[in-house]
Amino acid sequence: TVSKYLLIRIFSPADFVVIAPDDERLGKDFTTGEVINGIDGAFYSGFDNGVEFALIPDPMAGEYRVDLQGTGEGEYKLSASYIADNLAIDSEYEGSITAGELDDYQIDVNDDGISDLNPAVDSMSELIDVVWEMFARGWLTHYGNTNALISQLKGAKNEPQLIKFLDNMLAKDRL
Repeated sequence: TVSKYLLIRIFSPADFVVIAPDDERLGKDFTTGEVINGIDGAFYSGFDNGVEFALIPDPMAGEYRVDLQGTGEGEYKLSASYIADNLAIDSEYEGSITAGELDDYQIDVNDDGISDLNPAVDSMSELIDVVWEMFARGWLTHYGNTNALISQLKGAKNEPQLIKFLDNMLAKDRL
């Protein structure tokens, strides 16, 4: 019997593919345009009927990646839900995308639920872009503090230095 589910939904001009911790895939193959389902027992609604979602029963623990490909231009909402006996945890991320643009997200799954749905960041320049996007969305509200954070990211020599700066900014309620 199934005791928990991972549900991924997209509301937008975009399609997605979910990549499980074991690299199995579920969703749209961006290269061929075909539906792929390599995750045992999972269901994918397809991408051509207006409602796009994936349901994974008894998801394995670990990091899942959700890759998006824009099918048009506009705002989107990506949603992940972990559903178990008397437990439902939701995480959402909103962004904008253009046709052909690719965005990647990650979410950690374990027996206690899921982490926040976060953009995958592979380089310092991508991290800086994410910080500016957070400022543009109003999630960071003070330009000077945002600029200071960007400067620290660009100039940080080591991780402890950056963590000390972030802890200081958080303690002073500047982020």
